[in-house]
Parts: sequence; C-alpha cells; structure tokens
Amino acid sequence: MRAALQAAALLNVTHLRMFSDNQTLIRAINVKLFEEKKIYGIVKDIEATFLLFIDLSFFFLPKDATAAAAPPHLRRRLQWKTKRTAPKSEDVYLKLTVKLYRFLVRRTQSKFNAVILK
Repeated sequence: MRAALQAAALLNVTHLRMFSDNQTLIRAINVKLFEEKKIYGIVKDIEATFLLFIDLSFFFLPKDATAAAAPPHLRRRLQWKTKRTAPKSEDVYLKLTVKLYRFLVRRTQSKFNAVILK
C-alpha cells in the first residue's frame, strides 16, 4: 500500500481510493488507532503521505470480493482452499487410521502425526 501511495504521488494523482483486504490496517488508518505495534510503521508512513492528496480514502474489501475482482490468472491464488475432513474411500481400516491420527495430533506435540494425517 505504501508503494502504491508513493507511485500515485509521483504521478500527481490528487484523488485516490485505496482498497485492502487487511481489516486491521484499514481500521488503524481510518480511526487513527496505533495500538497494533506490528503495523505502526506502515500506518505512520501512510499518514505522512496524506498531505500529498486532496482526497484520500481507505476501504476494507473482503477476501471473497477481492478474488472476484481479480484478473482470472490471479483468482486461483486468492480463493480459499478447502480442506478435506474425511477420507473419500469407504475403507474401514483407512477410516480407523484417520481417527487414530486425529487423536494423536490432538494429544501429542509430534509434527510427524500431523503430516501423516494430511
């Protein structure tokens, strides 16, 4: 977002609407809320460029709307991936194995069990 604002300032754009799917960042900019230490520097940099524009607005755009507005070659990357919750197979032993590894992932700290469950 910083780079986009700087590029717009170099092109002498006076009116600008910025859309982002980062709700925390948009809220911090619009409400002047700087409690979030992770984005403090970004918000301060954006605030420094406010004076270069006559009208500068920031809006939150949900992720699903972002994916719909994106070009087709980027749409696949922005869509949420679905995670399979149960095996496709009707094999009883496979279902029992999945049940066992779910239990092991919940009860142990072993990454091996989580990888096998995938």
